[in-house]
Amino acid sequence: MNVQQQVSFLIVTSRLKLRVVRPQDASALLAYRNDPHIAQYQSWELPYTPVAAEALIAEMAEKVLGNPGWVQIGLERASTGELIGDVALNTQGQQAEIGVTLSKAAQGQGYATEGLRALIEYAFGTLELERWPRLIRAIWR
Repeated sequence: MNVQQQVSFLIVTSRLKLRVVRPQDASALLAYRNDPHIAQYQSWELPYTPVAAEALIAEMAEKVLGNPGWVQIGLERASTGELIGDVALNTQGQQAEIGVTLSKAAQGQGYATEGLRALIEYAFGTLELERWPRLIRAIWR
């Protein structure tokens, strides 16, 4: 990996800002992470506490995107400035896995696709992760 970025970046799409999660995001983070319908597909335990939210926010402030491990990236609705979820990148060498979590109110509106697409473009472009062209083309059609 040639380029490693401290997680202080900003990716802007037509409706979203992908950015570092901030201390002022704690209440929004708590709300969607405490929704049992959302949490059932994730690895955190309920109840998701204010201490857990603060710890995640502090941990993500120290992460370098492209280093091994999970990095959670806030999804901010550009029109309102509210945190509506997060995307994640788990880098292992030249390969990675991705994840997404959206608040219930933000689901079904294409935000997950938009956020993940921007994250994948960043991972292949800036971070120069390994690309499997046929697989990627098949997924995004």
